[in-house]
Order: sequence, then structure tokens, then C-alpha cells
Amino acid sequence: MFFEPACVLRVSGPDAARFLQGQFSNDLSHLDDFGSKFGLWLDRKGKIVADSFCLRRRGNSFLVISDYCPSKVVAKRLSDYLIMDEVEIEDQTEGSAGICFWSSDFEELARLSGLIVPDANTWHDGDGVTVFWGRRGKEKCLEVVFSKLEDRDAMMGVIENASSIQILEPEDLLRLSIAELRPRVGIDVGDRDLPQEVGLAENAVSFSKGCYLGQEVMARLHSMGRTRKRLVGVRTENVDTVIETPQALVDAVGKKRGELRSRASLSDGHQIGLAVVSLDAGDELLTAKEGVRLRIVATRDDG
Repeated sequence: MFFEPACVLRVSGPDAARFLQGQFSNDLSHLDDFGSKFGLWLDRKGKIVADSFCLRRRGNSFLVISDYCPSKVVAKRLSDYLIMDEVEIEDQTEGSAGICFWSSDFEELARLSGLIVPDANTWHDGDGVTVFWGRRGKEKCLEVVFSKLEDRDAMMGVIENASSIQILEPEDLLRLSIAELRPRVGIDVGDRDLPQEVGLAENAVSFSKGCYLGQEVMARLHSMGRTRKRLVGVRTENVDTVIETPQALVDAVGKKRGELRSRASLSDGHQIGLAVVSLDAGDELLTAKEGVRLRIVATRDDG
């Protein structure tokens, strides 16, 4: 899939590693050079400001890349907590472009494209091309970010006829994210949500590292119980209907039970979507504003 990353920041300086460790929800303390870690930027109440991959170059130089969260949001979140730290934040988003690959044979992808496919939890940086493992679905996908659009277009000319490589359209990717309950941070979920409510705590939050912004809320939720909301997959009972998002969802007596955050069309005329609903919503039918009826078909408390 072609994409333009919403955020590419370079964070560097003598205090960069310590500063990021004190802000990022995941543990960067053992991240080696060219190590990669996915996590979140939270506020004081533990709500999600943004997500990103943190890619360590060498020493105190990092790339911070987010698919959907704007660079100005991530940069502001970081700069708001810079006090006496010797840290420089450089926005490199403008002009960058990307391709997300799914392949049955990543060795073949490497042969055809000339890309260096990194090992798990690592990334490769070479001549304006950043290659790392993404998390758009359950299957492995490779994210390639180019500093120049023309380099991406040249790459596509090399590999476009390779049968082992699948490049998805945006609508295909949306259906995949819904089917596999992988919300898009910055679009489907954000500053109204806690990581535990939308299936992000297990892989994006460390419960053993030291202090970071939002850590007290994360620790309290981890040790004392559940949240009041959860992420679910829904499917329309109606066919050939189009529903706008975001959209409030109500039960049979008109009580609000949650909100539909995203939706995509299926070939059979139904719609599927991601919703955040109250824990007691059960598997009952929910109704949106247009009278569209939706049934919960998949649940995920965390992941």
C-alpha cells in the first residue's frame, strides 16, 4: 500500500534516550542501536495522545514514525515536556512517502527490490530509505519510508509485477484493520481513550519500566481491575446501507452504549466496523442514528 507517514521526527541530543524513556509508554532502556519499539505517547490521565515506532539509530539519535498521528501533535507532546534536556526535535515528515508490503516470501522481496529486510525488532537505515516491521495486521508487514517521493516511485517500477508481493489498496487495509481489531491511532482511537479500552495495552505499554507520563494510571489499571469500555468489531444487520463515522450507538431502549469509530463495505452489501462500547453492552443489537442495526461479532479486551 502506498502511504504518506503522518509523522517522521528525528529526536537527538545528549539527553534524547533518557528523555524519550521518560515519555514513551514502552521500555526503551534495552533498545540497542537499530532496535525498533512500538508504543504510545500518553497524557497525565493515561489517555492516548499518539502512537509511534521509536527507531534507535546510534547512541542518542532516534526516528519517531507514526502512520496516522500528525507530526505537529507528536512534536508538541514531546516539546511540552522539554525543560532542561539537551534534545533536538527535527520534523522530517514533509516530502516523505512510503510503501507497506505483505509478502509470502520476504527473501524474494529483498532480491527483487534490493531492500535489506531487517531481523525481528530491528530496522535498516540506508540512503534515505527506512525499513522496519509494521503492525497493521496479524500478518507480518514491512514498512518502507522514503525521504523522497521519487525514490518510492522508482521502487514500485522495479517490483510491481512480482506475484509474491501484495500491495493493498487503502480500503483493503481498512477492512483488514477492522477484521483483525487493529484500530488506527489518530483516526479510530485517540485522546478519549485509554490503551486498555482499545486493545493497545499489552503490546504498547510497559508495566515494569520506571516513571513515564501516564504511568501511574497504567499501573493502577493493571493492578486493580478493568476499564468500563472495550473495543469490538461490529457488522450491520441491514444491507446496502452507508453509515457515517463517528456515530453514537444505542440499545433497544435508546440508551447510549458506545460509538462506532470506523466502517468499511463488504462485497455482500453489509458493513463492518470498529466500535468502542460499554462492557455491559453484551452481544445485543445496537442501533446507529440512521436506524442501521449492528451486532457485535468480535471482541478484544487487550492486545
